[in-house]
Amino acid sequence: LTREKVRDACAGGSWDNFNKALRQTPPGNEGNISLHVDQPEITPPLVKTGVCRRDKNGGRAGSFPPPVEIRAVVEGTFLSMRIHGARIGLKPTSILATGGASANLELVKVMSNVFGVPVFVGEQANSAALGAAYRAIHGWACAKAGRFVPFAEAIPGTAPFKRAAESDGASHAVYTSMMTRYEQLEKG
Repeated sequence: LTREKVRDACAGGSWDNFNKALRQTPPGNEGNISLHVDQPEITPPLVKTGVCRRDKNGGRAGSFPPPVEIRAVVEGTFLSMRIHGARIGLKPTSILATGGASANLELVKVMSNVFGVPVFVGEQANSAALGAAYRAIHGWACAKAGRFVPFAEAIPGTAPFKRAAESDGASHAVYTSMMTRYEQLEKG
């Protein structure tokens, strides 16, 4: 919903314009970052709502030009996921993207670069519930076996996933260098 809100405000409600803006801005957004909190969050624990922006020098920014705002909200989402996933020991070797955003290859590309791994998407977009079901089955199979079970073994015969994005090493390095700054932004 936050990306849609930014899309509406910065790209005239058009995903095509939103994606064009992503392509116009470089990975790392020249150091401009933002945290958008529309509603209180559990992970990370965020009670205060609003938007907090930092420019490339770390100073507060009241607003960004639309393309910079668009890239900031996308990168912030994935940086937060990477930070909080790492805290619980997640070190992905690939990502299966199943939500509505999985149909947007520009978003998938940023995800791949932030995490530094390939991203695969299913034939059916907007399938977050299916992705959650797959994760539940996979977790159950691992618990039952008492060890890690590869996804393909736990869930044979699933609909095929296709490789949608491959990480660019230089972009991944930029995002890795942003981790500490983004974590500080979340802490307030």
